[in-house]
Amino acid sequence: MLFRSEKSTRERYLVEFDYRQELFSRIESYLSIHYLSDATIRRDFFRRQYDADSQPDSYLYLDRRWNDITLSLKVRPRLNKFYNLVEKLPEGKLQIQDLQLWGSDFYYQGLNSAINFKKKYANQASTIYESGRFDTFHQLSYSDKYFGWLNFYPSVSIRGDFYTRGPGDPEETITPAPDTSPTPEPVEPPERHDFWRRVFSYSVGVSTDIYGIFSAENEWLEIHKLRHVITPSVDYYFTDNPSVYYERI
Repeated sequence: MLFRSEKSTRERYLVEFDYRQELFSRIESYLSIHYLSDATIRRDFFRRQYDADSQPDSYLYLDRRWNDITLSLKVRPRLNKFYNLVEKLPEGKLQIQDLQLWGSDFYYQGLNSAINFKKKYANQASTIYESGRFDTFHQLSYSDKYFGWLNFYPSVSIRGDFYTRGPGDPEETITPAPDTSPTPEPVEPPERHDFWRRVFSYSVGVSTDIYGIFSAENEWLEIHKLRHVITPSVDYYFTDNPSVYYERI
């Protein structure tokens, strides 16, 4: 009896592309594409890259920067159907970083973003959960030095999130119990309603610098003295209970 051994062949491929370009009006663009034939090809042939990032994102990112302000737009679709992913189609952000107010010792920091989420499970084309979110964060801080040695820096902040669809059971088809009535009523899946999420916090901190200068000579490194600095600090943080916990979102 003659047995013939057969080889099963399967085409496997990996397309990865990263590109960065400065466009007009100081707009930076970033493009990252990772298109794979299957979930294990990077692990089988590119182990170092797989260990560094087992599920790389594919995205397009644009930003425009000023001195204290950054405006950005990001699009993150799912290119590989065998991954679980929350798509961002799209995400826009306006970030203000440590803006000094009218030459005073007060500083403002803010972050505003709008995003459309689409959650997809592996090997499923349909969207399991979709929601829009508007996030706004505002912080007012103060920084000054007293007595020539004591740094004092309190701050207060508030964050608000608005979701177009909120907590509830995932969208799924509900199998109703047998209904023997002549005209049974259809059973609808539970609805997710929009909601606001709020978090308030504040902090107070003090610090000082303690230093000493020591003699040290090293002609090759051009070192003649060493300065050793110790900065002890005491900080207190308080965050109020959010109106809705993330576990319920």
